[in-house]
Amino acid sequence: MSADEPPAAAPPDGPASSGPATKFELERETELRLEVEGPAPTRVELVSGLAEVFGTELTRNKRYTFPPGSRAAVFTWHGCTVQLWGSPDVAYVSRDTPMLLYLNAHVGLEQMRAQAEREAERGPRVLVAGPGDVGKSTLCRLLLNYAVRRGRRPTLVELDVGQGSVSVPGTVGALCVERPADVEEGFSAQAPLVYHFGSTTPGTNIKLYNKVRGGGDPDTGYTSHPDPPTPSPPDPLSPHTRISPTLGSPPHSDLPHTRISPTLGSPPHSDLPHTRISPTL
Repeated sequence: MSADEPPAAAPPDGPASSGPATKFELERETELRLEVEGPAPTRVELVSGLAEVFGTELTRNKRYTFPPGSRAAVFTWHGCTVQLWGSPDVAYVSRDTPMLLYLNAHVGLEQMRAQAEREAERGPRVLVAGPGDVGKSTLCRLLLNYAVRRGRRPTLVELDVGQGSVSVPGTVGALCVERPADVEEGFSAQAPLVYHFGSTTPGTNIKLYNKVRGGGDPDTGYTSHPDPPTPSPPDPLSPHTRISPTLGSPPHSDLPHTRISPTLGSPPHSDLPHTRISPTL
């Protein structure tokens, strides 16, 4: 943060509603963490460089408003300057960031998608679970944003009836994501698939919850799959029958020999900006 900078121009809403202005100089691979708990919002503007919020790139010289109750992290791969208006409860620059782990997770999923395309199979499905307030929604938002920036159209399925990322709390919903989430508004929830449950806790009616979330046994929630039909043995007398087993290939291995290692200093606007995939021999 630079203390000798001249006072910045007040945003359109006026200094009374925005509070003091502070400028932060972020080095590469650092993030500005914000927590807004007070009655007034906080506004952030990217002055120079490149930065993103949960996988959504910030537009330079555009002010973003974070209302009370917001938590955000402005991350930069190569350094940037950020102007902040307001008095958030928490505002500091941290080098301890999980962004490289998130990026490597995205790369692993993208490899699985590419393999599924080559083999004409279904792409990967990811279940994110854990206790409250540990960053599950943030991780989903970031992975979805990175997938969309690669030209994919992932589907977000919200099974937590206590949340409201797709619809209102008390529902189960799904949303096809076609563009990165808006920094202030989140994903565009146009024509989502929503089922009403009527409570923010699954335990109030577990049978109904299991039914709403996708079928299966109402008591256990498990879905039973019929056994696949047994193939008929080949006719040994047929002149056109030959069985040639494939030897040596590892069964059911999506990425058997891949190591993901981050590469620093590559252009920030590439789809996979900081990752090199190197095979393990």
